[in-house]
Amino acid sequence: MHRDGQRRHKDGHLIDVSISVAPMYDDAGRVIGISSIISDIGERKAREKHIEFLMRELSHRSKNLLAVVQAIAGQTARYSDDLDEFQTRFSQRLHAMARAQDLLVARNWEGAQLTDLVRSQLAPFTEDVSARIEMSGPELDLRPDAVHNLTLALHELATNAAKYGALSVPDGRVAVEWQVADGEADVPRFHMTWREHSGPPVRPPERKGFGHVVIADMVGTALRGKVDLLFEQSGLCWKLDVPAASVIKKA
Repeated sequence: MHRDGQRRHKDGHLIDVSISVAPMYDDAGRVIGISSIISDIGERKAREKHIEFLMRELSHRSKNLLAVVQAIAGQTARYSDDLDEFQTRFSQRLHAMARAQDLLVARNWEGAQLTDLVRSQLAPFTEDVSARIEMSGPELDLRPDAVHNLTLALHELATNAAKYGALSVPDGRVAVEWQVADGEADVPRFHMTWREHSGPPVRPPERKGFGHVVIADMVGTALRGKVDLLFEQSGLCWKLDVPAASVIKKA
């Protein structure tokens, strides 16, 4: 007979054990005793519990991701003029989410570092991120939901810069800066700025598509803060101001 159970250690705490019990026979086939082997299986049980936790977390994250993808599909379709435009834009946005998902998977879905997120989202738009993109700010661990929201903003900003802004010309540059500072009542705030320079002149778009909705409204609302979108003479400037708790993972 074999079964798993728990036994109390001599110091009082319970431990997981495997119990194997079998009869012992003499040469004549008579039962002369019982063999009982008890093995500590604490490490195995801990691994099993960890796997169960990861599976539950994967299911939860997958449902959240599918909800995000569904929302992106619906909004992309709403702002697309035809099927070809929808397919192109939807595919690009899915690839942006996939790059963010790679960062989350590498950290067991616990978040991602902001520098890694910025670099991964801008890599498809320039051959040399370090030469075209100036990044400045402390290394921060982001919450998983913040990773998705910032991914959408960074992708749309980069797409716009590659089509019409600083990344559409060889000498154009983008500066991405962030910091955490005390706000009202000493509540920490997260500030992030995307500023383009040395690119072509910019002006407000005549037609506001889904990308404009993302960077001007959706991300700020999702992270419980506000966004300023400025079409300055030197280039587009996007400023995000949200509670730090909406973005930064707790230690």
